[in-house]
Amino acid sequence: MEMRLWTVHRKGEEVRFIPDGFSIFALALPPVWVIWHGAWITLIATLVLAGAAAMYNPLAASPVMYGIGLILAFEGAQIRRWEMRLRGWQEVSVVQAQTVEGAEELWLAEMAAPNSVPGAGPSPWLRPPAHRPADTLA
Repeated sequence: MEMRLWTVHRKGEEVRFIPDGFSIFALALPPVWVIWHGAWITLIATLVLAGAAAMYNPLAASPVMYGIGLILAFEGAQIRRWEMRLRGWQEVSVVQAQTVEGAEELWLAEMAAPNSVPGAGPSPWLRPPAHRPADTLA
């Protein structure tokens, strides 16, 4: 099994983990995938695009839905993160694990001992880059 990146999102005491990567379910059934993840803005956009294509040419609805499925399959995690940010969720960390359980364990360990490992605590991916003094630049 391959390692995946998981973004950790928090709103109050609730925490969610979103995996990065391709989603075959989003490719096969885009509207069902969108409803399953509660991405309501994306659902409305999907239905409007498919409806407009069907009104223009009934044969165009299928290729449009396939195109939407491709976009969701490759970028669905980003769309979920965007919709969560709109609802007040904050991205607090990024962990690498094979499963959601592994991601939860790593994140809980990070939260339990934020200063025991260099770079632990809030993800270094979310920190601004460190600036070096001008005289050390070559």
